[in-house]
Amino acid sequence: MATSTVSHDFEAKELFHLATTKYRDGRFESAAKKFTDLIQLFPQTSYVPHAHFNAGLSYSRLEQWENALTHFQYAERTLTDKSDARDARYQQAACFEALK
Repeated sequence: MATSTVSHDFEAKELFHLATTKYRDGRFESAAKKFTDLIQLFPQTSYVPHAHFNAGLSYSRLEQWENALTHFQYAERTLTDKSDARDARYQQAACFEALK
């Protein structure tokens, strides 16, 4: 069981870094897909809250405001750092403004 957990954490980490690289390269659609894949494939890992936040950023760059909002809302509820949660709230406000 522990080996499986370590393997999942490693795979989640690799997928998170791949998605982050795609985001940095301006490949927002691909980044959003990779972050979403991570969320679906490794829901119990510690990468999920930040994957939601980063998926939200990716969808924001694509102007897919409803998708972005959904991810930011989940991120706000699950991020343990208050500063990160505050950033998620700020991003939600930006989405609401864009949806007006």
